[in-house]
Amino acid sequence: MKNLIIFWLLLPLSCFGGSIYFSSNQILQGEPLLIEIKGDRGSFVYIEEDFLPIIEVNGGRYIFWSPDLDARVGSYDVCDEEGNELGIFQVADRPGETKEDTIKTEFEIKSEIVEKHFDSLCLAHKYEPLFSGKFVGPLSQMDVYSRYAKLRKKGGETWWHKGVDFTASIGTPIYSIGDGVVIEVGEFFRYGGTTVIDHGAGIISFYLHQSDFAVKKAARVVAGQVIGATGNTGNVTGPHLHFGIRISGEQTDPLLFMEMFNDMFD
Repeated sequence: MKNLIIFWLLLPLSCFGGSIYFSSNQILQGEPLLIEIKGDRGSFVYIEEDFLPIIEVNGGRYIFWSPDLDARVGSYDVCDEEGNELGIFQVADRPGETKEDTIKTEFEIKSEIVEKHFDSLCLAHKYEPLFSGKFVGPLSQMDVYSRYAKLRKKGGETWWHKGVDFTASIGTPIYSIGDGVVIEVGEFFRYGGTTVIDHGAGIISFYLHQSDFAVKKAARVVAGQVIGATGNTGNVTGPHLHFGIRISGEQTDPLLFMEMFNDMFD
């Protein structure tokens, strides 16, 4: 898997009495971006209309962001609290059938979970990290059989797969990827047994199609804690774990994000 942490691709730009660095000067739709802020001034930045707080992690100051898979292609400005431009990066078109009239969001995921609880899911701990170290895998053995952003077709519709599917027999333990708070546990029509965990700083992880739960809503969890078991509940063709991550409400490639996130602690 490629390493996204290449802070020196761009020349540092003056900001907050310091400098700003990007993990990459160009990302694809649906890929994560990490911005490092050098300097101790300022508390947030803007990307488009997204208000993004600067989070302190392992002695550094960072911003997490991701465009969704249907995000606008082109240049994006990063601006300070007063609207001054700090830097520019590019969002490139993801290869595939990207006609707007055929691509659907996977099962309209926002309609079941995110829109229903948007404020509590995305904003409750947006200004504070709940994690204390690296993320771990949601399964002890992660065999991918359906990757993130894979195009799926049924009838006349085409949609993006907005997560990663791991092969797993029914009853396989599922682990929280990091410290956080459980903000949703329950049965959903398409997702089956689902657990959602808020890790703070706008980072939320999703675990779908579970056969059993091991935590309750509002419980505090730690990295590697068992939160449930895999199953074949909801709209599935067989037992597996669908795993996803959202950053401030937007889906991102979960495996790329975890790799990028963990590099901050090296």
